[in-house]
Amino acid sequence: MTSTAATLAAPWAGLRLKPGFTISRFEGTPDERYLLEVGNTCYVLNPPMRELVLALEEGPKDLAELAAIVRRRTGEAVSVEVLEDVLAKRLPAGIFADQPDEVPRKPFFVSFQLLSSRVLEPITRRLHWLFHPALAVAAVLAFLAVEALVLPQAVRRVQGGLDFVELAVLYLAIIASGLIHELGHATACSRFGAPHGGVGFGLYLFFPAFYADVTKAWRLPPRERAVVDLGGLYFQCFLMIPVGLLAWKSGHPFLLHLVWLINFMMLMTLNPILKMDGYWLLSDLSGLRNLHRLFAQTVVYWFGRLRGKGQKMARLAEITGAKRWVLYAYSALALAYIGYLLPLGVAAVSGVVRNYPHKAQEVFSLLAAHFAQGEMAATLSSLGKLLNISVWPAILGFIVMRLSFKLFRLLFVRLRSAVQCLIKGLCHCHPAEQVSGTVAEKASNQQPIS
Repeated sequence: MTSTAATLAAPWAGLRLKPGFTISRFEGTPDERYLLEVGNTCYVLNPPMRELVLALEEGPKDLAELAAIVRRRTGEAVSVEVLEDVLAKRLPAGIFADQPDEVPRKPFFVSFQLLSSRVLEPITRRLHWLFHPALAVAAVLAFLAVEALVLPQAVRRVQGGLDFVELAVLYLAIIASGLIHELGHATACSRFGAPHGGVGFGLYLFFPAFYADVTKAWRLPPRERAVVDLGGLYFQCFLMIPVGLLAWKSGHPFLLHLVWLINFMMLMTLNPILKMDGYWLLSDLSGLRNLHRLFAQTVVYWFGRLRGKGQKMARLAEITGAKRWVLYAYSALALAYIGYLLPLGVAAVSGVVRNYPHKAQEVFSLLAAHFAQGEMAATLSSLGKLLNISVWPAILGFIVMRLSFKLFRLLFVRLRSAVQCLIKGLCHCHPAEQVSGTVAEKASNQQPIS
């Protein structure tokens, strides 16, 4: 997020707010919060920050006039120095007219849009009826009945192999299932009157993932946001009913593989540790925003307590009662999950480095031999095997390169900051303290699935 510090040196007119922004009450928290929408980006404001934004909307000519407006609106005196610090360090630059729009961050290493909102909107409007409560109850019950029939059979058959054509069709069917999932999120968002963005594809950690841009769902009440969170799984229930019945009736290996994989995807997307549907569902139902940030703060807090150097954290101090226990349980599960994934990640990378070159050489030799003999079917089969064994190493290689780049950039920034401190002869180089009651917390809601 770019700072407005440079803007302060410009004429005061440079701090005019972007036209068309909206402020509404943010529901789902016991404390008073407001939702600021600027373009496709949302921020959660507390009351003092809301008053400051509304004071800026009146177009003050200088900081003194802004201070007078704030005092008139709130009845409290605020110094020019405090306002200057808040404007320079606490307000996001993207809300000002002379700054570029802030692009909402997606939790992906790389992503691109597949279907725009213009294409999706006519479709989602025609599917609102699928969220009728009576139909929803009937669909979920039918899904559970089909699952009871076919899932044991699918689990037993999953170890069997598929030929190249069946494998290719299976991948296409999984892609179709992912698009149906994201259509469910977008339709639920539209059903409750919130506009949605497009549907895209990206790489989340090491998971290929579709996503739906339902950022505007933040303007909905928590229960309706929870329906948006579950909308993707709900649409997949409609898909699984006929597919499951066909698989149960025919016992075809391809259909049983498809049933197992879609079930795995549906369970995976309920994982609350990763930023998938389960994460957003827990956040909306509990009222705990930015769970990953709260998790990091909780770990730092308890690590400090264990070392006898516990420090107070304003955001954690606001969380009490059942919410605090939910946060502690979530943090413990997240630590256990990270501890489980790290050895698996190291083993996966070392396994690829150790085994992939030999396997790739073997398959490539077969490919070359079949091609030289004019055996096109065997050549295509070998090519499919080569692509199949290369997907995972390519994903891991890409992730390692991106993480290495981010680590290098972080170290470079820290080193540059240390050098600047030494040049200036500073004994301490701490970031400016947060001014109480002035934080604008960004809210984003991109829905990835595995």
